[in-house]
Amino acid sequence: MRSVPLLPLLFAVASQLSAQSPAERAMLSAWDDSLQQATNQSAVSRYDGPSRDGAGRAADIRRGLFLVRRADLTDSRGDIELTLTNMQVLANRGSSAWPYYVMARAFEVMARKRWVETLSDGKAPAEKHVEAVWRRLREALARDSTLPPARRMLGTLTAAQGDRFLRADQEIALRREVRQDVPDADALLAWGRHLRIIREYHRALTAFAHRHDGTAAHGHMAGRKAGVEPGQLGGWQVGSDGVVHGRLAQRLILASG
Repeated sequence: MRSVPLLPLLFAVASQLSAQSPAERAMLSAWDDSLQQATNQSAVSRYDGPSRDGAGRAADIRRGLFLVRRADLTDSRGDIELTLTNMQVLANRGSSAWPYYVMARAFEVMARKRWVETLSDGKAPAEKHVEAVWRRLREALARDSTLPPARRMLGTLTAAQGDRFLRADQEIALRREVRQDVPDADALLAWGRHLRIIREYHRALTAFAHRHDGTAAHGHMAGRKAGVEPGQLGGWQVGSDGVVHGRLAQRLILASG
């Protein structure tokens, strides 16, 4: 069977998506994934032309995602500021989570590159870039808690923090994420670390186990990886409540995350 290139296919249907929210979300998520895989200016430049195709909300978001990724790879603050202005306009006109996610992406670039704080659109006057990242990401997830790229961003950013106390808004967002039918793996890692820091060791180990498959079989695999066999010194087990029990639970926790 002859393969069909993904990129042209996405834009062939873009004009038909205004009334199809699930399809629109799938298209934008695929577009965002493709942009994140572009790792240099040459790679991202091939998306410039397609990002200008079409009109309407989806087209504006698609262009904004492109500009943020290009700015990240080329240090173009102008692209970021233009995107923030456009996304704030979109946010003011509707309830879609996408403009808030794009703004969170933009502020994450600014925070990571340590650009000078200015009166950018979408940011409160005294707000730091990193604070704007979390506020806009929280707003995106509040509007659509299942938005795939926003969930991935939450997991990526919180997992990258390592063993640190979570901000209140991060804890709230992670608590909601780990209750999803299929939680983001990095979010589970961050949540497990949080529970470990506050010494809720059984729940932490459960989060680490569920990061992979949430099954008793994984609990046994994790135990053996940590050098622990069932029955050793009282053994360990995954109960019907999904919590890992046993005298070696803390040892397993220290070997995870």
